[in-house]
Amino acid sequence: MARNRLKNLTARAQENAVADDKYKVHEEDTPLIDVVNELKNTDSFEISMETPDALLPYPDKGIRLGLHTGFKRDTLKESIQQDGIIEPCIIWVREGERLILAGHNRVDIARELHISVPCIIRTDLDIKKAERIVIITNLQNRQLHEMKPSELSRMLTRLIAGYDNSVYKSEIYEEINDEFSLTRTKVLWYLKINTLNTYLLEMLDNGDMPLTAAYKIACATSYNQNKLAEFVKEKGIQKISIHDAEKLLTRKVAEWNEEFMMVIFGLAEKAKKPRKTTTVSVKLKDIEKFAVGEQVTASSIIGVYKFQNDIKNKFKEKGCEYDEELVLKAVENYLQP
Repeated sequence: MARNRLKNLTARAQENAVADDKYKVHEEDTPLIDVVNELKNTDSFEISMETPDALLPYPDKGIRLGLHTGFKRDTLKESIQQDGIIEPCIIWVREGERLILAGHNRVDIARELHISVPCIIRTDLDIKKAERIVIITNLQNRQLHEMKPSELSRMLTRLIAGYDNSVYKSEIYEEINDEFSLTRTKVLWYLKINTLNTYLLEMLDNGDMPLTAAYKIACATSYNQNKLAEFVKEKGIQKISIHDAEKLLTRKVAEWNEEFMMVIFGLAEKAKKPRKTTTVSVKLKDIEKFAVGEQVTASSIIGVYKFQNDIKNKFKEKGCEYDEELVLKAVENYLQP
C-alpha cells in the first residue's frame, strides 16, 4: 500500500507541474497594460548619452511610422534647441546593433543638431516585447488622426496577433480601449481593413474612400476586391462612397463583373428586364355591348387601342394632356349639321 500511495503522489506532482507550466507567464506573454506602465515608470532604468549615428532605425517598417515633417518637425526641433531632449529614447541592443524602439524623431533631429541623445538601453528583451514597445509608443506619441488608416491597421493587427496563444488574449481589447480610446468594434474594423486590396487601401489613406466604405469592401472576397481595384484604375474613378460600397455588397459572393460595376458607378444604365406577357380575361358579352354590328376579334380589339393611342399622340404633339370628354365633344361638334 505504501508503494502505491507513493506512486500516486508522484503522478499527482507531475500533473501539477504540467499545469503550472501551462499557466506560467513568460516574458512574451506580458500583458499590454504592464508594458504601458513600464514605459511610464522609467526611473528605475539607467540613462546613458549616445551619439545619434550609433543608433539605427527599427528595421521593421511595417510598424515604424514615418518621421515628422513640416510644422510638426519644426516645433519639435525648436523645443529640443531650447530645452534639450527631455524624454529619453528607448534602445534595444540586439546582436551588437543599437535599434531605436522609441524616439526616431528625437534621434533624427539630434543628428541634425550634432547633440547626444539620452537613452534607456535595453538588453533584456525578446522580439515580441520589443515590437510591443514600438507599437505602444507609436500609439502613445501620435494622435490617431495623424496616422494613416493603413498604419493604424497594421500596428493593431501586429499587436493583437502577438497575443494569439496568450492567457491575456481576452483582455487585450479592453486594455486597448482603456489606453488608446479605441473600442472593440473600432479595433475589429481596423483589423478587417488590414485585409483590403493594396490599391484600395491607398485610396483610403489618401482620403478617397471613407473608413466605413473601406470596411464594407474589406468584407468582400479578395477576388472581388482585386476586380474592383482593376476597374477603378481603368475607368479613372477617383472616389468610392459609402453608398457605392453598399451597392457593391448587394453581391456578397457573386462576381463583381464589369457590367455590374459600370451600373454601380453610374457609367451605364441598368438593363431593364423584358416585360412579361400577361393574359387578361374579359367576358365576351361585356365587349359585345360596345361592338354593335361588328364581330369581336383580336384584331378589332387591337384596332380600338391603336386608334386611342393615335389620338393620345396628337394631344402629346400639341403639348396637351389627353382628355376623353374633350374628344367626344369635338366629334359631336364636327357631326352637327
